Amino acid sequence: MGEITIDIMTIIWILVAVLVIVGIILLIQVIRFIKQMMLVAKQAEEAVVQTQELITQVNKMIEQTTEITERMNNSYKQVNTVIDYATTGLTNFVLSKFDKNN
Repeated sequence: MGEITIDIMTIIWILVAVLVIVGIILLIQVIRFIKQMMLVAKQAEEAVVQTQELITQVNKMIEQTTEITERMNNSYKQVNTVIDYATTGLTNFVLSKFDKNN
């Protein structure tokens, strides 16, 4: 049987080739990871913009609700005033009828 002889330079070149291949694979993985991170960052930025838009809409709704509440309070005061006047007028009318009968 023949002996297989491998010299040191062949071993070194094989190791270098393996290291280069592993390095390329790692570089590809790092590039993919960076792309994913960029995509996540872009999506996060879009989410922040959408959240800001929602906050703006909620603030407008709060403002509208406050205006409606103020109008309701004013209407309530006006209704109370009308009821007070009606009650006073009815009371005076009834009292005047009792005074006429006495």
